Amino acid sequence: MIGTKSLYASTLALAGLAGFSTGWSARPVEVRPVVSFEERALLEYAQAYRITPEERERLRAILHDVVVEIESLRGEFDRKFGPQVDAVKDRGDARIRAILTPDRRR
Repeated sequence: MIGTKSLYASTLALAGLAGFSTGWSARPVEVRPVVSFEERALLEYAQAYRITPEERERLRAILHDVVVEIESLRGEFDRKFGPQVDAVKDRGDARIRAILTPDRRR
């Protein structure tokens, strides 16, 4: 069963991971169907609680509000810590390039 606190915590974690992984060029691109957090959470709630169509629409609005707030926090995080995150990524990229042969470096 999904609790509200668990949902918020997982949302923050997902948003944080998305922010950290943005632009990470050393990772292979994985192609998956794009399903928004809102839709995934809506499906999970629908399965866990057998919600009615009216509850589904009310839940959709709540989830949308949560995502908007989290995106706002993510933007604030990016503005505040963006240069530090970029520096960590750059150091990681340099370490990865160091273990590759010259012909495999980008």
